[in-house]
Amino acid sequence: MQAAMAMARLKPKTVRFDTGVGGIPDLTPEDIAAGLAGCKPGPVYLGLYKYSGDYTALIPLEQHVFAHIGIQAYAQKIFDDQKYSAVCRYMNQWIKCTPARRADALTEQERAWCKTLHQLVRLLVDDVVYENRHRACGGTGFYQGRICTGCGGTGRKPSSGRDNARFLNVEKNVWIRHWQPLFERFVPMLQSWEQTVLRHLQRKLYDAKEAELRQKLALVR
Repeated sequence: MQAAMAMARLKPKTVRFDTGVGGIPDLTPEDIAAGLAGCKPGPVYLGLYKYSGDYTALIPLEQHVFAHIGIQAYAQKIFDDQKYSAVCRYMNQWIKCTPARRADALTEQERAWCKTLHQLVRLLVDDVVYENRHRACGGTGFYQGRICTGCGGTGRKPSSGRDNARFLNVEKNVWIRHWQPLFERFVPMLQSWEQTVLRHLQRKLYDAKEAELRQKLALVR
């Protein structure tokens, strides 16, 4: 897929260094921003942050992930009424950046839980942006013609439960029991957003350019 191949060269780490040794990439950050026009907000912010190096997109990306987790987890009865209410009030304060009214104020316990959920969101974003690929199979999920035993076919290096627990500032057993299942449930959501970005850019950039080229060739003939 041309869009995926070109965008792989525009990840935040390579954007900073490839001008000196790799020449001009196939897509510029401006191309990406233009190509994402009309896409849904979550994938747009992910595409801008991951591929164009637009770090102003990080906070709205986190906010969209946080909101989607709240809505979907409540719909799937993972969050009860109290947790969903806390998510909504935390989001309201986060977006407005103003102290809450007394009726909307979070208890210390609710705020602590929402901050842990916020850290989980950051962990999810890091996972999809920096692609923790398994070294042996190169992220393919296969090694020497068989399913890679090191990653179990996922293509990703197994994350350390201890490191993830430390990132969320919880005990490892709390991570395993409460937060790891939530993390694993919503990783596919971020991955689907990235696939949306790639499909959108393929259609708006490369397919359009190919159609234009064919039209010009037809005129030449």
